[in-house]
Amino acid sequence: MARMKDINVLILGCRGVGVETAKNLILSNVGSVTVWDPTPAKPEDRGCNFYLTESSTGKPRAAECMAQLKSLNPYCKVESLEADEAALPSCLAEANVLSTGRGYGAVVVTMLMSQQLLVALNEAARGVGAAFVLSVNMGVTTSIFSDFGPKHVISDEDGEPTQMLAVSAAEVVPVSNIVKVHGCSEGDAVLVL
Repeated sequence: MARMKDINVLILGCRGVGVETAKNLILSNVGSVTVWDPTPAKPEDRGCNFYLTESSTGKPRAAECMAQLKSLNPYCKVESLEADEAALPSCLAEANVLSTGRGYGAVVVTMLMSQQLLVALNEAARGVGAAFVLSVNMGVTTSIFSDFGPKHVISDEDGEPTQMLAVSAAEVVPVSNIVKVHGCSEGDAVLVL
């Protein structure tokens, strides 16, 4: 944890995964968190981004979250990045992020982007020795990829291959005295996975 304060993190995307990642990193007291998401907020974004309000609709998601993110930790520098999507890989070459004297140590992608851009971001991250993490959640599906560079060593205790798990059954059951679901009344049908 001693080096956490020296890490500058770039987060691309400010929906559920992005804003939660930013919040947790800021509270962990990393050196800085820079958020990029120029996408105009939609009313449905409020369901996964707890920092957006009704008045946020139509405004860039990252800018709308800045005040609340900055308020979490006065010792962590927090800013939004103003850059075109095509320029994002070159932003990783910044050697003095938010006047910290250090470059980015990690980039976390939390939104869908073209494969070409993702590869360019990963290559740019590797070029400066930064970690690259892709974590995209779309409903019940999630994609996760990480690249910590060529010097990262993974020690696998048992050598067993990873498992892919999937939902094998779903069932609709009525709410009864045994099953209590917040917001549902006796006899309402709920989907159980």
